[in-house]
Amino acid sequence: MTAISLKLKTDLRSEAEFRGKVEPEGDTGYKFSGDLTASCKLDRKATGFDNIVRLGHGSSSGEYTYLEFKLVGDSNNTFIVRGQGTRAAEDSVDFRLGINEGFKGSYIDGSKVTVDIEEDSTRSSPLESYVTAVNSKIDLSRKE
Repeated sequence: MTAISLKLKTDLRSEAEFRGKVEPEGDTGYKFSGDLTASCKLDRKATGFDNIVRLGHGSSSGEYTYLEFKLVGDSNNTFIVRGQGTRAAEDSVDFRLGINEGFKGSYIDGSKVTVDIEEDSTRSSPLESYVTAVNSKIDLSRKE
């Protein structure tokens, strides 16, 4: 499991932050979860569209998929995020935040963050291996 943190601040005082974790799902998949907090100071009542924050994710060699969340008011909105995707074997995963504060609702996207995830999430640490080796030498069949 790998921790991930993304932040986006725009010239129009919109802000977004995602903090979470990403982990492999087999050889060609991944899943992620975390908290997304965002705010947009633009008043869109007369525009016909809402303020939206989006979290993009995808294989580094592929395309993004976006999860979109409607922002209400101009204070912080917090969302619990869970998602998954596919990737080529041994490929990394990219994440990016965006807010639709451009003209006619176009998105302003932040820089991508690339995460390398291990394919074998069941690999034990050296300490776990040592404890297993020590425990395997204990004779538990004796009764006292």
